[in-house]
Amino acid sequence: MEDNFDIHAWNLNRYKEMIVETDDPTIGAELEAGMDGTGVAEAEGNGSLESSLHAKFPSLDFYVNTFGDKGEITIRQKSDVSEEDFNALTSFLEDKGYTVDYGQSYRDFDYDDDRYWMPRIRFKQ
Repeated sequence: MEDNFDIHAWNLNRYKEMIVETDDPTIGAELEAGMDGTGVAEAEGNGSLESSLHAKFPSLDFYVNTFGDKGEITIRQKSDVSEEDFNALTSFLEDKGYTVDYGQSYRDFDYDDDRYWMPRIRFKQ
């Protein structure tokens, strides 16, 4: 018996009413697909914080991850962050209304033979 079931067509029809056609580059794929964010809303919290941090500190390469009312900035460099930059980042977050968890934040880069510990800042609202 030959099976002619087309899983692609079935899934397309299943989600067709959720798909909103748009060419707006300012919204993410999740919004285009009609999904309401169960994770971090990129256009609101995480994306605006990350873009304002990149504007303020263009020389640093970092990744901003937020989850609920908590977040973490991981600075992607294989060296220590200068004390001035670290203090400026924490002051910037505190000026934005966040509370920095200094016990879980460190400016030093470290590694053993198989793992890197990048400098990071943990914060909450």
